[in-house]
Amino acid sequence: MALAVALPAAAQRLPDVPPQQSLRGNAFVDAWLVLRGEIDALSATSAHPALLEAWIASLPRPILVDMLRIATEPRTKMAIASRLAQLGTPADREELQRLQKQISWQGLSDKLTEIRVRAGDRALIARLRFELDSEAPVVRLAAAERLACAGDGAGLAVLRKALDSDFESQVSTGARALGRCGAGDDLDRLRQLARRRPKDPAALSALGEFLLRKHFPWHYYEIDRRDAAFVHESTPGGSFDTWYSALGQLIEQGILKSASVPAALVALYKKGPLFEDRPEVLVRRLTSLSEAWSIIEASLAATKEAPAWPKSFSTAVAQLSPVPPQVETPADRARRITAAVSLLQSLCDALDYAESPKDLSVAALSPGLERALDRSFSTTARLMPGQVAVLSLDKPTAIRELRLSTVCSALEGGRLAAVRIELLGAGNTSAKSFELDPNDNYFQTIKLNSKPATKLKMSVEKIAGKGPACLAELRVR
Repeated sequence: MALAVALPAAAQRLPDVPPQQSLRGNAFVDAWLVLRGEIDALSATSAHPALLEAWIASLPRPILVDMLRIATEPRTKMAIASRLAQLGTPADREELQRLQKQISWQGLSDKLTEIRVRAGDRALIARLRFELDSEAPVVRLAAAERLACAGDGAGLAVLRKALDSDFESQVSTGARALGRCGAGDDLDRLRQLARRRPKDPAALSALGEFLLRKHFPWHYYEIDRRDAAFVHESTPGGSFDTWYSALGQLIEQGILKSASVPAALVALYKKGPLFEDRPEVLVRRLTSLSEAWSIIEASLAATKEAPAWPKSFSTAVAQLSPVPPQVETPADRARRITAAVSLLQSLCDALDYAESPKDLSVAALSPGLERALDRSFSTTARLMPGQVAVLSLDKPTAIRELRLSTVCSALEGGRLAAVRIELLGAGNTSAKSFELDPNDNYFQTIKLNSKPATKLKMSVEKIAGKGPACLAELRVR
């Protein structure tokens, strides 16, 4: 099922962005917070997967980096990483390498390795190609799968050769990898393997996965998404093997209309995947597959009509407003995310949002202040009148300016209206008070042009409104 109305490959810049910095900044922060609130549900079944691709393709790089660091849902994280791989700059490869150091799940790490290969990480590609000649089958086939799933022909050749191995483990590994990443004649190879090994879960599952990718790509995406930690291949004979082998049988029987699949699965209760000889397990797994397929059908249909990119700044801002949860539809939610992406794409460069090489590395010495240093408008430090927030620099540095955002994303409270900045260095001390606009959500700039300092103190002099004030973001340049 494809989108009935496809979104353009990328959002078009809004033509009527107002010149007022406060209007642009507030719209940017509102859009950022909408996307942050939805980021870990973007790959869920309440929106067509093609929309996720269109949204991510339209996000400017600084927002992609923000969301890559913030997102916790694995599939969304990998989708964003794939987009950075397409951009393929040295900075993107460095960001992907940093992410890989943070991942402990093997399946997720393997997926990211493939993405880094597509990004053109030369050192990684050289290492994997060297491992193709390893005498250890586990090392050789793992490298082949990473390369093959990134489109490398040398990796595919090793996997195809593994299908003729005398060792069952090598045959299974090669088959599963070709089911996930093979192309062209690999379908015939997997059919031949399934005929030779009619009770092998790996052979039947690999054939079914290949066929599902070919005939029902969006359903495949949604089924594969349910393997959140990418552990399917490490659980032979499990539910995913049953699902893929069952769907492969239906497709081979000529069932190519998605609406016919749930009923056809009922007929497999008795025949079923040949490797599953426990009737109660087979019935349970096929029932869950039938239910999952019906849910996927409904969700794909719910946003089959793609929301149009907003054509004006005012329209995009209006579409950010949430619909009451009790009446919100998937289409409403998709429209709100589309508006947020459009605003971020149109405003990011104009507002100088990107992380700058001039941004200094600082450490929070006051409890809770680290929440203002995490590049997220949605987490805030809470400051009381008279409270002093202290930062340290790793070496004496001349500070040109501070950038502060005082938005309160989820908590009610006051707004910073005036602060006093004190800079301390070797024999140097300076202090000055600054007024802030309580109605401005975006970064407000405080010019300092200081002498080299090693410590910065910010005292809260005045708060507009009641309660502690929010400091959402603090950047030092």
